[in-house]
Amino acid sequence: MENSKNRPFPYEREIMELNDGEQLIIHLSGTAFVIRPATNEDLDMNHCGVMDM
Repeated sequence: MENSKNRPFPYEREIMELNDGEQLIIHLSGTAFVIRPATNEDLDMNHCGVMDM
């Protein structure tokens, strides 16, 4: 089995280069993942352990 540390994270460069207001949508097997830069509000909620679903 290949060591996962040697494999780059898929779309890592694209994700790291996202600017405010931009998003990346990845479709995998009928599921869409929307990736956007975290806001300060997102970070505050994460530190409190609160997730709004």
